[in-house]
Amino acid sequence: MPVYKTTFDVDQHSWKNVLSAIAANCRAFRKALTRYIHAYKSDPDIISRPPAIYSFIEQEHWDAFVKHRLTKDFQIKMIKKSIDGAEDEVAEGEDVDDVDEIDRSILWKKSRQNKNGEYDNEDIEEQAAMIVKILQTIGLC
Repeated sequence: MPVYKTTFDVDQHSWKNVLSAIAANCRAFRKALTRYIHAYKSDPDIISRPPAIYSFIEQEHWDAFVKHRLTKDFQIKMIKKSIDGAEDEVAEGEDVDDVDEIDRSILWKKSRQNKNGEYDNEDIEEQAAMIVKILQTIGLC
């Protein structure tokens, strides 16, 4: 596949906005590819090649990207980001003075919910229900 190199003349006052937009689009693209990989990680045949709509991705680059996204270090990083986001979201929605006061069970449930507050996995939903039941039993919920 040919590589095209070109330059753009960007107004001095706009270059920061242009670069920010490029960076945001790159992050969104990597995020979409990561979601694709995680959706099909149980089927190595599917993730052995980039999605057909991204035929411009070279196989060598795709293999390195998939390998990185499936590493334990990357998974841990994503879980930590998810938990940090859940802490912020819970702290905003609750009357909490200190993030240390937030119960771990609440963070666990919140970090596994999608944007609509639903669980994508049946097993996780069952675990969350069990947590709620236990919290109700001991009078914390």
